[in-house]
Amino acid sequence: MTKKIFLTALCAVALCPAFAQTSDTKEKVEYSTDKYKVETNRFWDNWFISVGAGGQVYFGDHDKQIDFGDRIAPALDIAIGKWFLRESVSASCTAD
Repeated sequence: MTKKIFLTALCAVALCPAFAQTSDTKEKVEYSTDKYKVETNRFWDNWFISVGAGGQVYFGDHDKQIDFGDRIAPALDIAIGKWFLRESVSASCTAD
């Protein structure tokens, strides 16, 4: 019974991108003739927040002295940053 529920939930999650929002708006693109021009944005534009969680395991010389379950520790990550340019230039502040 739990296998059927798990597979149903997995299929539901896999189909979520199929219902993504689409937009019919038209954008006007302007090209510059100056090849050294850099387009920047306003200060409050293009900020991002990232949160991550997982587990980490210690592997070392004395693995057999400690049980595997005792070597597992949480790995938490929170980051806040800003994209400066479209070419993947960003700065972030991360707290582990």
